[in-house]
Amino acid sequence: MVDKTTGENYLQKKGAMPRRACTLEYKIYIMQKYIKYEVLGYRKYQRLLPEDAKAHEVHIGFSAEESKRCKENPHPMFVNVFPLVKMNLTRADNYAYCLETWGLDTKASACIFCPFHSNSYFMLLKEKQPHLYEMLVAFDDMLGERQPMSKIINQIFLFQSHVNVSAISSLKIVMIRNT
Repeated sequence: MVDKTTGENYLQKKGAMPRRACTLEYKIYIMQKYIKYEVLGYRKYQRLLPEDAKAHEVHIGFSAEESKRCKENPHPMFVNVFPLVKMNLTRADNYAYCLETWGLDTKASACIFCPFHSNSYFMLLKEKQPHLYEMLVAFDDMLGERQPMSKIINQIFLFQSHVNVSAISSLKIVMIRNT
């Protein structure tokens, strides 16, 4: 598969981590299709009505630290809005709000198997939530077994050190903890 922005075949890079596409491909594109076809009733290949041009807002929850990810929506129907960036709310502010308002003590906003977590995140998961860590190891092991129908020709790593997650205990990684 080719990255649309760089033209690189990201499935053939040795030891590479997958590109970051979750927000766009698994959230925004899905939502846009749903709004266009299910809510607004467009048919496939139907031209955009003038009243729908840039008339629908997509609110994306990037925190202030992620402001570099804020981009204009290329879809002619939608406009991206970044309310947390506009309010200058950091990730820590958002975690505090969730705890104070709903009693949710969240530690990460991404999936546990996200390869963009820091190495220390996986070590903390192993220490504090061993049941989730075991599920993660099982998922990582499944990725290590080459699937016959997969287009991926090289091993995928979830761990930034390019080892399987189960090898975490043999790595010497310094963890900085908030006290």
